[in-house]
Amino acid sequence: MTESLFFRPISRSSSVPLHAQVRDALLKAITSGRLPEDSLLPSEPALCKMFGVSRASLRQALLELARQGLLRREQGRGTFVARSTPQMMLPLTRGLTEAMTPLGVRVSSLVRQVEIVEADEVVAQNLACPEGTPVFRIARLRLLNDEPLRSDEVFILQRLCPGLEAMDLSQSLRDILRRKYHLRVSGGTYRIKPILANEEEARELGVQVGDPLLLARGVDRDQHDYPFLDTRSVYRCDRFEFVAETSY
Repeated sequence: MTESLFFRPISRSSSVPLHAQVRDALLKAITSGRLPEDSLLPSEPALCKMFGVSRASLRQALLELARQGLLRREQGRGTFVARSTPQMMLPLTRGLTEAMTPLGVRVSSLVRQVEIVEADEVVAQNLACPEGTPVFRIARLRLLNDEPLRSDEVFILQRLCPGLEAMDLSQSLRDILRRKYHLRVSGGTYRIKPILANEEEARELGVQVGDPLLLARGVDRDQHDYPFLDTRSVYRCDRFEFVAETSY
C-alpha cells in the first residue's frame, strides 16, 4: 500500500452520485500512476474515512472498477490494482513475439518437447496430408515477462522443415520458419472457445483445476496458400485479451 496516498472527501453538493465520485477519483489515481500496478489499496474503513462515504458507496465504486478489470480482490489480502492486460488483434496475422515486442512486453518460451509423430485424423485433415504422415510435434510454454501465458502444441510437416529439431525453438517459431525454411504465414483460420483447466493445463499455467481458459485451434497457410502449421494454444484469460476492430 502507498503510505502517502490520500483522497479528499467527495462533494455532497454535486449532482454526481457518491459512488461515481469515488470511482472516478480512484480511476484517476490508477491512470496517473499514483496507484501503480499490483499496489494494495487502503482498507475499506480507511477509504471510507478519506472519501467521507458509507461502505455501501465505496463497495459499489470498487465493484465497478473490478468489472472494468482495473482492480482485483484477493481473499484475505485486500484489493489490488490489476496489471495491464496485453492485447492481440484479431485476426491473428502476427505471432506472439512479433505482436508483443513493440509493446515493450518480454516474450520467452520454455520448450517442453520436440518429437516426430504420425499425423492423426485431425492433424492430417488440418495439414491436408494422409494420416500417418510424419510431422513435428512441438510443445512449448509461452511466457510474458516471465509469467505463464499460454501452452502451445504445434504440428508441422516434417518434409517442409528438415532439421527443425536441432534449432533453438525457444525463439520465435514463425521467424525460424521464415528465415530457415522460407515459409511465411500469409493467412489462417482460428477457432477460439472457452474451456475449463484440466490437471495438466492447471499445472502448466499456474491456475486451479476448473479455472476458465481460452482454447485457440488454428491452421496457418504459407505464401502459396498451403496449410503448413497446425496450432493448439491454451491461454490464461486473466493475463491476455483478444481485440477485434470493425468498420461499417
